[in-house]
Amino acid sequence: MSENFYYNNDVCVVGIGCVLPEADDPRKFWDNLLAGRCSIRKMSEERFKSELYLSGDKNAEDKSYSNQAAFVENPSLFKKHKENRLQAMALEATRQSLDCLNSDMSDSTKKHTSVFLGCMGIDEAFILQKFYKHNSTSIKKYIEKNRLKNGGKIFTEIKKYFNGRESDTEEMVSSMLTSSVINLIKRKFSLKGEGALVDARVCVVHSRHRRVGKRVKKP
Repeated sequence: MSENFYYNNDVCVVGIGCVLPEADDPRKFWDNLLAGRCSIRKMSEERFKSELYLSGDKNAEDKSYSNQAAFVENPSLFKKHKENRLQAMALEATRQSLDCLNSDMSDSTKKHTSVFLGCMGIDEAFILQKFYKHNSTSIKKYIEKNRLKNGGKIFTEIKKYFNGRESDTEEMVSSMLTSSVINLIKRKFSLKGEGALVDARVCVVHSRHRRVGKRVKKP
């Protein structure tokens, strides 16, 4: 006699959370969908200087042919979690998801709760930190080529600005490695299960890693 197993692979969604442009939680996002609201709009001049960067020529160097975008703009969110933007949004979405469950998750439940994070980019803070190091030569060449007035002073101020954004090695690594966000989520919410990066949104899963289904005996 041999024994085989078949499994029940049904999925039950018991909690949701999101941090999106003009939607800091699922209810606001749903309301936007019902209203047919589009959160993509022209960027403000404070974020994007059209005179400097916008061009109808898609092949123009150091230019963009689009000034449309959507942003997550919630200062209180980033003050609340006191992390960089990537970490703060992931923590908030996780908190919302877990708040849909019982507030007092047992140690057994936390032990079998895993985190799968969909995140292919790095945090904005790290991009700014690395900008000067990667582009200092091209900035200097641009200033020299266009013979900008007070070019030396301009370059010094640019260098001073971006070097002032440098942080310690640990923070830079934390911003660079998206996998570090998984460990942050698990630590903040005392989750003991598995963790992995996937091509999806934040997903918190509870699984007891046991066989589910009926045992079938074959002759």
